[in-house]
Amino acid sequence: MQYNKIITSAAITTLLIISSCSEPQKKDNSNTTGLTDQKTRVGTVLVSPLKDSSMQYKLMVAPGEDTSRGLSILIGENEGQVLTLEAKNIKTQMPQPLDLLKQVIQKSGYHVQEVMIDSLQGDIYVSKVLCVNQSGNYVLRSRTSDAIALAYKFNCPIYINNALLKK
Repeated sequence: MQYNKIITSAAITTLLIISSCSEPQKKDNSNTTGLTDQKTRVGTVLVSPLKDSSMQYKLMVAPGEDTSRGLSILIGENEGQVLTLEAKNIKTQMPQPLDLLKQVIQKSGYHVQEVMIDSLQGDIYVSKVLCVNQSGNYVLRSRTSDAIALAYKFNCPIYINNALLKK
């Protein structure tokens, strides 16, 4: 039964993102080249399970190879497994929810141009996903783990808002 809850949660998340993509009032043509100029490109993404039995993963995202300036983010077991599959380009027998989301975005005439880890709200890192087509842009808010997985799916760059980087 736990597996069904995971699929249902992923399906609801996918539908929410899809509905956000199709709403004209979300359109943003103000910055057609990206999300912000105050960003640094990510060069390192590391995903590893925590050594204790908490069933959490650690996601390390950093500019270049300098992990001392990067972000360390705790994510759930399912998100960690999805990112591991995407990072290693491992194909599963059946499509996963992100495969479905990629198909819907593409069939809607969009592609993901870039992903940016944008802000910290409480203790949660929030990311933005920039979807573009000929008509304009849509910026979607997302969990950072989902945004990075989409970046892998669309082979697009990942950025960190400079305000989040350790000095």
